[in-house]
Order: sequence, then C-alpha cells, then structure tokens
Amino acid sequence: MNLRRTLYLPALILIVIFMSCRPVPAKDKYVCKVSNISTPKLVGVNVGFNIQKELKKRTNGAIEWQYFTDNILGGEVDVLNKLLLGEIQGMLCSSVTVANLAPRMGILSLPFLIDSFEKRDKFVADKKLFQHMLDGVRDKRVLGLDVTDYGTYGWATKTPVHNLAEAGKIRFRIAEAPVSWDTYQALGMKPVIMPWPEVSSALDQNTITGLDQTPGVVLLSNITDATKGFTRTNHAVGWFVLLINRQFYDSLPDKLRKVFTEVIHEQCAAARSLSKSQEMDALNKMKAGGVEVVELAASERQKMRDLTQPVLDKWAPLVGRDYLEEIKKLVSY
Repeated sequence: MNLRRTLYLPALILIVIFMSCRPVPAKDKYVCKVSNISTPKLVGVNVGFNIQKELKKRTNGAIEWQYFTDNILGGEVDVLNKLLLGEIQGMLCSSVTVANLAPRMGILSLPFLIDSFEKRDKFVADKKLFQHMLDGVRDKRVLGLDVTDYGTYGWATKTPVHNLAEAGKIRFRIAEAPVSWDTYQALGMKPVIMPWPEVSSALDQNTITGLDQTPGVVLLSNITDATKGFTRTNHAVGWFVLLINRQFYDSLPDKLRKVFTEVIHEQCAAARSLSKSQEMDALNKMKAGGVEVVELAASERQKMRDLTQPVLDKWAPLVGRDYLEEIKKLVSY
C-alpha cells in the first residue's frame, strides 16, 4: 500500500507540472470585435489598429482586438444594434449617431457649442464633465471609454457655397442623427437622411448635392471627385466615441481590464493630438486638387448660430439643463 502511494505521488506531480506548462486554452483568450464605418486613413479611425497592436504586445495575445473599418460590418445604426445585442464587443461610433443611443451624448453635436479642437481639448481635460458624457450609455449595458475625432464639420458641395442663401439651394445629406436633423431644420433646410455607404452613388445621381461632413472624411473617402466646394462652417466637432459592451468588459480579469483601459486611453490621446494637423493637411490637398475652400464669413456664421439656438433649447432637458450650462461656461459659449 505504501509503495502504491509512493508511485502515485510523483505521477500526480508530473501531471500538475504538465498541465501548468500547457498553452493558455482558447477559453482564456478574450476576443473583442470592434467596428468603425470610416476609413483608417483618418487618425481617429486608425487608432483601432494601434490599440490592436498594443494590446497584443502588452497582454501577450490574451486580448484579441479584431478591428473592422470601411463599413465591413454594416452602417452605424446596424452596428450599434449589434453592439447592444452583444454580437460585437466594441464600436467607434460617430457623435452624430451615438445620440440615438444616449441623448446625453447629443451634447457633442450641438451646433456652435464644442466647435473647435481647442474646445474639444478643454472638454476632455475636464474629467468630471467629460466622464458624465461618457456615462450616458451606462443604462444600455454599454461603457463609453474614450473619444477620438474626425475633424470639424462643414459643407462639401457640388458647387461652392459662400453663404446661407446659397446653402438653402443644396440638398444636404446628413447621418441618421437627431441633432443633425434638428440643426438643419432650424436653418430652414430639408436634409436627406442617408447611410454613409450610399453617399458616393447619391452624389453621382444628384440625389444629393452636398453633405454635412469634415474635410478629412471628404478627402480620404475620395468624395472630392464629386464635390468642388468645401465651406468651413465649423459648427461642430465630429467625434468618435469608443463604446464597449459591458458584459465583455466585466468578463476581463482585473489585470487585463486595467491594461485594456490604459491602452485605450493612451492611444486615443495620441490620435487626438494628430487630428488638427491632419485636417489642415486635408484642406491644403483639397485646394491643390481644385476644390474651392470657402471660409464662411463671421456674419454668416453668426446667422447660423442665432438660427440654431433653438436646437440647444430643445436638447437642454435631454442632455441635462445644468450640465449644458456648465459646458457653456467651460467653452465660453
């Protein structure tokens, strides 16, 4: 009996050693499938690939960040639904669309509120106000972790637009976005709601004759082939909000969750630092390519601001009246 015990113990030790030396089983790999509709040529989109590389390195492959751009997983509203259902684990969602999910996040798109890179940075630096915006999705089983951006909004048009009167003749495409709809209604225009993948063909067919978009997106998506004017209204910053499924986030062990969060913050901050220079480069390339870049006169911009004031009034109870007032003070609105 003692001999059998003596033989059994070393065998058990060998089995334990063998099991501990085996590779991490597949169930311990955490797959995070993430989508963005735009082109990775934009620094605010390419951030996803930088996160992918850094997570692979710092978690030794334990977190597999799978990143899909250029509408591969569908339009934004469809992808947003996939995120809510848990079919994907993350999304870099545009600020204009995210308000469909969380009205509080409509604060990002309100006209002439956070309308420059400088105001963007001031808002992000205020941890209390910034976090309150990100927390707007918590009741949807989703976390808002950080932001990047895709530039400042203006008008890309088939013929150059120099004032509001000329803009009134344009059929503007806007995203499936409530704040954008209210903004263009307030300007007295009748926008066309259209998913991004349909824009190029709609311009070719004259279904639309302009779009509400940023210089970087217009240039890097090759829309300048169909648009000969870009009017810099600078009425809002275009943000990408990084949303992560709460169930996935909570499933990560503490150490991995810490690395996951750190990498996202580091890479998003790095991307934001590059976006202004990318926008200036895009505008210069537009000019060199024959696009007329129009700096909207201050008087015309003031007209736009005055006309869209009711949009802020409408959204005040949706984003929080006190919260809106705090941000107005922060950015000297």
